[in-house]
Amino acid sequence: DGTSVRRVTNHIAQDVSPRFSPDGRSIAFSSNRFGNNDIFVVPVEGGEPTQITYHTTADNVEGWTRDGRIMFASSRSTHPFLSPLYTVSPEGDLPLPMEMDQAGNAAISPDGRYLVFNQSSLTTSRSTARKGQRGNRTTDIWIMDRESGSFTKLTDPISDPEQEGFREHVHDAVPMWGVDDMIYFVSERDGIFNIWKMAPDGGGVSQVTRHTQGGVKYPAISNDGRTIVYTNDYELYVMDVPDGSPQRVSVELAFDPSTNQVEWVDVEGQAQGFGVHPEGEMVAVDSRGEIFLVPTEPEEGEKRQITSSAWRDRYQKFSPNGEYLAYVSDEGAAEEL
Repeated sequence: DGTSVRRVTNHIAQDVSPRFSPDGRSIAFSSNRFGNNDIFVVPVEGGEPTQITYHTTADNVEGWTRDGRIMFASSRSTHPFLSPLYTVSPEGDLPLPMEMDQAGNAAISPDGRYLVFNQSSLTTSRSTARKGQRGNRTTDIWIMDRESGSFTKLTDPISDPEQEGFREHVHDAVPMWGVDDMIYFVSERDGIFNIWKMAPDGGGVSQVTRHTQGGVKYPAISNDGRTIVYTNDYELYVMDVPDGSPQRVSVELAFDPSTNQVEWVDVEGQAQGFGVHPEGEMVAVDSRGEIFLVPTEPEEGEKRQITSSAWRDRYQKFSPNGEYLAYVSDEGAAEEL
């Protein structure tokens, strides 16, 4: 419900993709504490994390297998671009590749027999830059029968290459296996990233969330498949599976920040852009999102700050007569003049 928040890690590096172990006692996460992402495990009570992987390529936590191994995506394969998923013991044994050539964004069925995954990972932290993408380069969801070794494409199944339906294909990504034996995933089928669900054979597709702005990011499901958590428009949401509706969570934080909320920065002699007055008597300089008037002759006149806001103001230009200053600001939803 957002209360009783407790910090588990406190490092200057990025600690991301946390996933609870099946017994609820440990959290596996990825961190770039030593340059690139490696796998770490920390007790839920906190304490010093244990490093599990030591590879020079990025290892990103996807979840846990039913037998208590950590499943992660990596680029450690001998192939320059393709890499299977790997599993590793929380004690740190030799990582073992899983039974596919390329995968990411994966989930395992409750009985452990099936694995759903994307061949081409879509990290939803990047999905903002990919909004509206259509075509045959969008990512799809596959399912693998781990007993027979067979693979089936569940979304946008392979069809006649002469047909042009592929031009409307969208991202179907980050599959999650629900307690109702449905596969939940993120898709832009309604024009924005929302959560959808489908049966393990690819049928019965239906929309679950109906956000109209922002877009679902960082979705994750509990080990029992009963709860999905995600962010949308920088707000945290939780949703019960199968019949719950998204509930916004107001997180109540009570801790001493590790950095100052205000920082004094010396901007003397620094400029990120400038515009010259028609008569050359001054320049309009922007630095760190604010615009200043600076005389071209230091002994004549004083510097003046023109803008002061929480927005980024830049690309300033004087009018031909030098009486007005036009600039661009991101105060609205997009940069405007």
